[in-house]
Formats: sequence, structure tokens, C-alpha cells
Amino acid sequence: MADRPFIPPALRGWLHLALQVLLGATLFLVLQLLATRHNQRFDLTPTESFALSGSARQVAESFARPARLTIFYNGQGGDARRDMADLLEQFHAAAPDLTYRMFDLDRSPALAGKYNVTSYNSGVLEVGDELVRLRAIDEAEITAALISLSRTRPRGICFLIGHGERSPNDDDERAGYSKLRINCCCYSYYYSTK
Repeated sequence: MADRPFIPPALRGWLHLALQVLLGATLFLVLQLLATRHNQRFDLTPTESFALSGSARQVAESFARPARLTIFYNGQGGDARRDMADLLEQFHAAAPDLTYRMFDLDRSPALAGKYNVTSYNSGVLEVGDELVRLRAIDEAEITAALISLSRTRPRGICFLIGHGERSPNDDDERAGYSKLRINCCCYSYYYSTK
């Protein structure tokens, strides 16, 4: 008499199928977890129009202070809003301390009034107590705002005098810069004898 198999063939087929589904789901979950933790973006277009330029990425990566972008968009411009959100997400990926929030200008007039924003697709960049207004939400405008806020040393004004140029010491309203000298915190003179 032949031994009967411990597991009938029909049940064995179902167990193999269940094991394959379980292994497939486990592999999918592991890949999903890796993709979430190590998110990479690749722009394969010839002009790389869906990625930050090298200089913008370098400015964002070197920006070391916590900053927040507050953007006001037109609620009826869905494509423009998606493009802005995509751009802001790219900046956030390059500089994790750079956060952003987006508001419909028509639905958030009080917040827009706080920042003195009156037009669609504009906003502000805040770093501590400093605030830079953004007239447009594009890569160049955000990069310029990051550069202006990354400079911490005060700027000086230099006057060149000695060949008929106007002098900061001259009190004459038409010929001197005395009012400018009073309002400036630091300035220097360059004398030339040539």
C-alpha cells in the first residue's frame, strides 16, 4: 500500500501560492520603505527643466539657517500651484531647514495682509526676524533671496574724492553727500593723487 502524502496536492498548491503572495508583499513593503527613506529624483529631460540648477542647489545646500517660505497662490490656477509646490519641494530636499507653506490668497487675506502681499504667486522668505519679499515664485527669485539672507556682514559705502567728485563732508544740498554720510553706519574715503 502506497503512503499517502502528508499534505494533499491541492492544499500544497494553495500553500505555495500563499507563500509566494506573502514573499511578494514583503518584498514590495521593503522596497517601499527604502524608496521612502532614500528618495531620489532623476530628471531625464534634455534641458533638465524639472530639477534645480547646479548653482541654485549649491546655494540651498550651503544655507545653514532655519528658514520658512510663505507662498500665496491663485486657487484657480491648479497647474501653477503644482509647479510651485514641486519647486519648493526641490528646495526643501536640497536644504532640509528650509520649510514652506502655501496659502490661497483669496482664502487667507489676513495672513497676506500681515506680510503685505497683494498679488498671486508671490510670498516671503523668513529667517528669524529678517524678511525678504518674493515678487514671483521661481528658482531665480528664491535663490536670490537665500543669497541676500546668507550675507551677515554689513555693507560699507566707499566714496572716491579728489578729482571733482562730490564729497560726503560737503553740506551743500546739490554738491554734497552729507545726508548720506549721516545715515550710513560706516564709510571710507579713497583719495587719489593722480
